[in-house]
Amino acid sequence: MLVREVRSLHGGTVNCRYTIDELATLVGMSKRNIRAHQSRGLLRAPVRDGRMCYYDDSHVQRLRRIISLQNEGFNLASITAVLGGAAGGRDLSSVTQALKEIAGENLAVISSLNRHQLVDHRSSGELMISQTAVLDAVLGLAKAGYAPTEALRLLGLTADVVDECVKNVLESPYAHKALSDGADARRTPGLAQGLSELLANTFRYLLERRVQAKVCVDSEWVEDVIVFENG
Repeated sequence: MLVREVRSLHGGTVNCRYTIDELATLVGMSKRNIRAHQSRGLLRAPVRDGRMCYYDDSHVQRLRRIISLQNEGFNLASITAVLGGAAGGRDLSSVTQALKEIAGENLAVISSLNRHQLVDHRSSGELMISQTAVLDAVLGLAKAGYAPTEALRLLGLTADVVDECVKNVLESPYAHKALSDGADARRTPGLAQGLSELLANTFRYLLERRVQAKVCVDSEWVEDVIVFENG
């Protein structure tokens, strides 16, 4: 199989470019299904170079994840809910620039993001967030006024902590029993998805409550200062 290597950032993992025929052979999926996933929004479009279109390692990872979920029993609607849609049609320049800035000043953050497979190299050699749901969150925060650079620094500095929490939860007697009881292959996909939703929604609720409490405290502090200054 002909593979075209592309220079990666800071001497990292070499990224490759693939034609659709090469990609289909590599992941074991028909060209028709690859194009269908693009149409559904599950897979972003390839990069055009002259008259040719090329896929990269992020497409390989995405398709292998789709295949893995299908083998676990997830249908396409569930896979879309788990993975989110592809990133096509959105302006990602702010995220690309943010990752470039961070890579130039703090490689530890980039290493953390890479270690948890949250970033990869595009065919252009630029870094990009590999998980669509995370990318959506960063772009959403940008619209709310929280710079992508700050969001990505936060993500990189806390990813190890979050991953350790997930590990501890899954190793707890309660989660272990649930997973053991659901060892039946027909039940495992739904059980895994249910546990994921339970823990993710609980984490989101607790985090939002903490943030709201902090905002309230900070607001009261500001009001006290204003009253004192006007008093």
